[in-house]
Amino acid sequence: MLPWGASQRVVLGASIEEAVEGPRTLGGLLDTWRGRQYALSYRPDTKKVYVVLREGAASADILEAAFHAQHFLHALDRVDGAAPPSLVDGLLRDTAARAPALFTGFTSQAQELGWKLQLTMLNPSETRLRVQLIDE
Repeated sequence: MLPWGASQRVVLGASIEEAVEGPRTLGGLLDTWRGRQYALSYRPDTKKVYVVLREGAASADILEAAFHAQHFLHALDRVDGAAPPSLVDGLLRDTAARAPALFTGFTSQAQELGWKLQLTMLNPSETRLRVQLIDE
């Protein structure tokens, strides 16, 4: 994994304000990532992937989110020119479907090579999202 810093294209532990352009975008973000301990968004204006972590996300969840963000950027970089929003949304959904299997393969290979993934610290910010559903 690349070191995290100001020049990187992944913002790990982003706030909602950083990750989405407005309230309408937030609903779609939460629906797309329901059941995961993180959510990804891409903002063409900054050309960055924002990783929003849910409250209670563990080190393994953060590692998976970082892996998924890099996988998405790899897919996006393969597109020539500026990607329209519909293509970006499709790539996010596509990588969301494929990333878990790829991450499982990655962790298996890393452990076989002696990596101690349970000790991985990516140092995200303390920002966490709490989603409370209100019954009507």
